[in-house]
Order: sequence, then C-alpha cells, then structure tokens
Amino acid sequence: VSIAFSTGGIINAFVMIFQYAFSVPSAIGGGIGAMIMIGMKRGVLSNEAGIGTITNVSSMADVEHPAKQGLSQSLGVFIDTIVSTLTALVILSYADIETIIALDLESIDLLQYILTDTIGGAAPYLVALFLFVFAFTCLMGDYVIGENNLSFITKNRTAKYVMIAGLLAVVFLSSFYASDAMFAIVDIFLGICGVINCLVMFKLAGRAFEAYKDYRAQRAAGKETPVFSKSCLSDSTGVNEWE
Repeated sequence: VSIAFSTGGIINAFVMIFQYAFSVPSAIGGGIGAMIMIGMKRGVLSNEAGIGTITNVSSMADVEHPAKQGLSQSLGVFIDTIVSTLTALVILSYADIETIIALDLESIDLLQYILTDTIGGAAPYLVALFLFVFAFTCLMGDYVIGENNLSFITKNRTAKYVMIAGLLAVVFLSSFYASDAMFAIVDIFLGICGVINCLVMFKLAGRAFEAYKDYRAQRAAGKETPVFSKSCLSDSTGVNEWE
C-alpha cells in the first residue's frame, strides 16, 4: 500500500540502489565489501538460508521424497527475499537518500515514520502487530528446533525444562539490551552455525545431488509423486528414515 502511494519513487529507488552500490567512492572505501557483509548477515536472519537451522523443521515434514521438501524450502527463501525487498523499496521510494538520512531514524523507527506519513496513523499499530506475530512465531519455531535437537542428545525431561527456562531467561534479558548488541551476539552464533553447516553440506552434497537427480528422473518418467528409495544413493550409510 505504501509503495502504491509512492509509485513515482520506485524508479528513483532502483536508481539509488545501483548508484550507491557500484559507485567508485563506495568501492574504494570498502563499501561493497561492507554491504555484502551486512547483506549476508541480515539475509541469514531473515530466511536462515545456509546455516542449517531450518532443516530441523523441514525434516519433520511428511513427504514422499526429500528433494520435494528441499524445493519447498528453496521457494520459502525466494518468497522471503521478495518480502525483504518490498520493505527496502518502501523506505527508498519515500524520498531521496539525503532526505531519508536527514530524518535521523533507523530500523523500525524509520519504517514506522515512513508508513505513518504515507498511509496514516494506523501504521505504527500495524507494524507493532506484525513485529509481535513475527517475534512470537520465531520463538515458537526456535523452541521446536531446540527441542528437536535436544531429543537426539537426551530424553531426560529435566533437560527439557532447563532448556525452556533458558529460553525464557534469554527473552527476558534481551529486552534490556539495545538491538545492536543483540544483533552482534546473534551474528556470532549464526556465524558458528554457518561454518558447521558448510562443512556438513560439503560432506552431504553428493547424496543431495543424487537424491535430486532421482527426483527429476521420476518426474521425467511421468510419475506425479516421486517416491524416494535410499537405493538411489551411492552410499546410503546412516540413512535410516527411508526404509
């Protein structure tokens, strides 16, 4: 809706993106490297692609073929990228970059100001509602991931309650810290997850491609719902869930 009220600024937004991303001063000053780093960190936070956390949830899905679930997950990353891009366009289409900087606002405060100015006084309440739903669902999702991982380590119920208490404590303490500090802490842990996941992906890449090749072959043969069999893998050691 906000973009519809600022249709004239859409072209200017794309011009600013390319102008400031690929300008010579930005390249000389290390701007491109900094932008790539910030983009990667925020991208990981938005869709968790590449750090191995969302696979805990997708592995719980009841599907006939793992490649089918993998394709579904990749679609989620694509949709999330569109949503994130629209948020950026809301901000950049509002005015020129100098005017936006002059507002001296950042993050949610900047978004709320722009939405309030374009669609009215209901904007802050809508943003607050969206943030609440987003935060709540993220916490529930993270809890499911944590419990799923814990079940592989121990079945002790006390450990489960300790994890719940730890989660609540982290949520409570996080409300007292600035968002920059929390982002820094989260970036460190996500970086660790990313390194571990990259090592795992390199190790499992061969099996993943074999499974995908099997899925494509069954689809090409006219099978509406391909069914996975671990016999399609050159090495099925440790594959216990697809008997």
